[in-house]
Amino acid sequence: WELAHAGKGTWDHQWQYTVMSEHGLSVSPSVNLVSNLGFRSDATQTVLAGDLANVERHAIALPLRHPPLVAENPNLERHFDRQLLEHTGRGVRLFRMLVPSHRLRRAIKRTGRAVLQKGRTLPHAE
Repeated sequence: WELAHAGKGTWDHQWQYTVMSEHGLSVSPSVNLVSNLGFRSDATQTVLAGDLANVERHAIALPLRHPPLVAENPNLERHFDRQLLEHTGRGVRLFRMLVPSHRLRRAIKRTGRAVLQKGRTLPHAE
């Protein structure tokens, strides 16, 4: 929180914490409205392009139509749970101490995910 307060962090962590701690909901449009073009070496946070780089953007249909039901999205909740576990805790702090390079940590994570993903798709021996 100190880094964010000093202008060296991001706003989204504080926003998600506030929403979660107050049992709130966030509204998401039915289409992607923006494209993040800020992936470059001099960027504040996103020096490496990931899966959210250059996502195609779309215009939203007007007038807005509000959904008949407002509820939490279980898939999105699981995603945030995974993100929270993946980016916090003692294990993460230790990993960051042992591997200080953000790029190397990211490469290790991607390799680990790829290995896990391959393991899930391998056919079982009969």
